[in-house]
Amino acid sequence: MNIYFHITGEDITAEKSQVVHVHSGQLSYIYGFGLEDLDPLSMRRNLMRWCALCVVATVMIVAWETGFYMASITQERGTSMKYQISRAHRASEKAEDPKVVVERKQSERRSTLRKECKLAQMSNTVSEYTIKHMLVVEDYNLVYCFIPKVGCSNWKRILMVLDNQTDSVDGLTSDEVHINGKFKFLITYGPEERTRILRDYKKFFFVRHPFERVLSVFKNKLENAKVYRNNRHFHRFGREIIKRWRLGASEAELMTGENSTWPEFVQYLTHTERRRRFEKSDVYFSDHWAEMNKICSPCAVDYDFIGLLENVAEESKYFLEKLGVNEKVTYLGANTSRPTNSSEAGVYEGYYTKLPQEDLINLWDIFKNDFTFFGYPKPWFIPDS
Repeated sequence: MNIYFHITGEDITAEKSQVVHVHSGQLSYIYGFGLEDLDPLSMRRNLMRWCALCVVATVMIVAWETGFYMASITQERGTSMKYQISRAHRASEKAEDPKVVVERKQSERRSTLRKECKLAQMSNTVSEYTIKHMLVVEDYNLVYCFIPKVGCSNWKRILMVLDNQTDSVDGLTSDEVHINGKFKFLITYGPEERTRILRDYKKFFFVRHPFERVLSVFKNKLENAKVYRNNRHFHRFGREIIKRWRLGASEAELMTGENSTWPEFVQYLTHTERRRRFEKSDVYFSDHWAEMNKICSPCAVDYDFIGLLENVAEESKYFLEKLGVNEKVTYLGANTSRPTNSSEAGVYEGYYTKLPQEDLINLWDIFKNDFTFFGYPKPWFIPDS
């Protein structure tokens, strides 16, 4: 039986003895050994090639198994990793005490925040807007700055238990939490009491990848027609978006504000002066897309804990243990909310990469501080401005 060798463009016919397939990159090499048909020079040449291929294959396998690759959701296409860390690094983290990992990340996070606040020359005054987003639990000397679309429903459930408003976080819907929760806001305290509470109480908040948060609120509050129809608070925003950014809008669209599109919502966000005038009297609904650093003033408030929604399972467990309430309450997780899949790479990038570069640059300018303050890398699809 005759077989054919294809090696860098050369064809050699030989009797079949053995056939070996080796794949490397995009090349496919086929070696058969009919030694009686090969002269010594050909044998030496093919032996050298075979040895070289073995070395290359071995190096590739070793490199893969030891984890010398990097992935990032914002700097490499088609990935969903949150940090630029190797597989070997992740394995070493798993071997560490989870408490040590969280404490180290907290230290790094706070250090990054201090440095970036200084570079941005941020004010050290706590805004009234922030005070209106701070919930107080006196029995535990605790202050929580809530940011919509960053797991705040679950934290409000926990605060309701700690404040003796309910016995358990189980069974509480998001609507029940937001409507029935009787929270103490820091704004209701006098100036001296506010100062004392901000100085002496434990203060915390959670953040999320800024662009994923913006996409999540659009998909949940505006794109989802069923949710939109049942949430009248967002109807005024839907009507404004369609009125300002949809050419030839029908009477029904102008009246209901339903079915505003992602590009229209981005236009609304990036025309900041017009949006600021429209949202002037709004506090608790436009905050769904307000910058996180403006909501919680992290450059002015010395927070004891800054959590990441991406790590909420381990970080909430750690924080509740530090408070000594881990046997009383737990953080329930994503199955208690309305998931939008905004953190999935295909969904996230599918929405953002369809936007014009000008809109991407304008969005980056709005949320840049949220990225830098909280350690999120610049997305790969944002062009240099």
